[in-house]
Amino acid sequence: MARQLVPLVSLGLALAVGCDDDKPPAECRREAEALQALLRSVDTDPWLLSIDDGFQLVERTDLPDTTTLRAPVIVVGERETVFEGRPVLGADELRERLAEVQAGRAALAREPGGPPGTDLVYLQIDARARWARVVEAWAAARAAGLRAPAFVFRAPSTVTPPPRAPIDDRLDALLNDEDPSNRATGFARLIEQEVERCPALVRSFGSVATTGTESKSKRLIDELAPALIECKCRVSLPNLRSALWRLLANPHPTRVLALDPAPPTSTIRLPAAMTWAEAASRFTPGLTGADLAVAE
Repeated sequence: MARQLVPLVSLGLALAVGCDDDKPPAECRREAEALQALLRSVDTDPWLLSIDDGFQLVERTDLPDTTTLRAPVIVVGERETVFEGRPVLGADELRERLAEVQAGRAALAREPGGPPGTDLVYLQIDARARWARVVEAWAAARAAGLRAPAFVFRAPSTVTPPPRAPIDDRLDALLNDEDPSNRATGFARLIEQEVERCPALVRSFGSVATTGTESKSKRLIDELAPALIECKCRVSLPNLRSALWRLLANPHPTRVLALDPAPPTSTIRLPAAMTWAEAASRFTPGLTGADLAVAE
């Protein structure tokens, strides 16, 4: 399943889903609340890591669900380290690129109304990556001023797609377009063809653009059932369900273990050749901070 073919804000007025006649009030309420409950039952974190089928995140079932924030992501793959979509050639290059990003974030934080500064950095690590490369990436981050690491793990997926609707064939066709902008535009147009008969839903999607720190996904889902009930479910509910599922449901749910930016008081020292799959067990839910080192 694809997720976030187009950003929520882009839907705005484009989400305007229509076909069905007015449903009886009790039936409309039942179906609207069922759709809302379905979307609330899945991971809808709007921050999606670039996780392809070949990347193996370590799975953890002992970490709580946490809100992910916008921050740099270091991807430590089995054979190469990637930052902002480009491989890095060694620790020095990674440190320099991270320092540039951190300097830009600090400048924004100094502006009136700018986002608060943060030392947060996410480490997305392949289970097969060697410990020495994990330490190298973290040392580069610390040297660049990013001293609050959040290690990313895979959570068990409980995503079960809903039954297919007529719109799904067209949504599938969009996935074959390699141009992200074409996918986004196509998705918005497809939704636009579906919704114009529910003004309350149009207003709800439009208001998402003004959402501040609140989760856009959560706000949209919270307002969904009331909006549908207000317009008497004058939409194609199967098509709307499929479209929102593609937009919101995360097929790769993740959890993070965030460490404190304070100077660490302990060290995790492991053999250079140990894999992250083995080393990750040292990162327990109660761990608040630690330095990382390679055993001599």
